[in-house]
Amino acid sequence: MKKITLFLFLLTASLGYSQTVLEDFDGTAAPEVRIENDDNGSVTIEADPETGGTRGNTMKMITSSAAKSWAQAELFMQGDHIDLTAATTDREVTADIYSTTPRTFMAKVVAGTGPDSAGNSTTSHNGEGWQTITFSFAAGGIDNTSAADGIYGKIFFFPFRDTANNGWFSSDVGEWYFDNITAIGAAAPETCSDGIQNNEETAVDCGGPNCDACPVLPTTAAPTPP
Repeated sequence: MKKITLFLFLLTASLGYSQTVLEDFDGTAAPEVRIENDDNGSVTIEADPETGGTRGNTMKMITSSAAKSWAQAELFMQGDHIDLTAATTDREVTADIYSTTPRTFMAKVVAGTGPDSAGNSTTSHNGEGWQTITFSFAAGGIDNTSAADGIYGKIFFFPFRDTANNGWFSSDVGEWYFDNITAIGAAAPETCSDGIQNNEETAVDCGGPNCDACPVLPTTAAPTPP
């Protein structure tokens, strides 16, 4: 009986912390995406670039030679956020990335309940089309950031990272595609700016032990002008 109980406990724990595809860009509502540090580049939702590809929609990043080396594609999670708390079974995010040139990508999670954290890919992209890249956030030191420990609402992808010397390559003209962002998911944490009365608030986004006090409305009308 003890062995069965232990097995059921471990099975429940593993199911509670299993990785799932959090964004495949095929939902009815397109997620918010954008580019930073490249005024001539773009990030859009586009179809699978492979001839006869079956992936549906993907996130396409275009960069220019005028981009900063740390140009990035930014994805704002629209459903479950990325759970990288230390209590999870792992602190990894995987992404399918399409590239026709070899390079090493870096990912960074921000806007979370823990510190902003950058992870480096365990395998550099071989430049031969679609490849699944795993980013680990369990250790700090990459890009002078700490280990991830929180629930995050944004993830950024950088195509010009040089992991050999922990720096950056020069930017160039390129196109990259991202799909199937996979991690352990968690509901978006309650905040004081989400437009919902939660987080022990006494009104929408104010009051209670976690948010600023609500504004006090005047109790008397303004004097009538002469």
